[in-house]
Amino acid sequence: MKKTLIVSYTPRIGSNTKQLTDTFFQAVKGKTEIIHVDLSSDPPDLLLNESLNAFIKSITLIIN
Repeated sequence: MKKTLIVSYTPRIGSNTKQLTDTFFQAVKGKTEIIHVDLSSDPPDLLLNESLNAFIKSITLIIN
């Protein structure tokens, strides 16, 4: 059986990307083994609010 890795980060409720991913899951159910890594449920440090805001602030300082 084929394996499919899906890495998603869709924390926004009602996200179009999440809806698309859910539709894909239903379409391939039973045709492939799906391994789903959801970064919104267990985000790495880079995706935490403090880290993202610090990164954006540093980029803004460099650009300006």
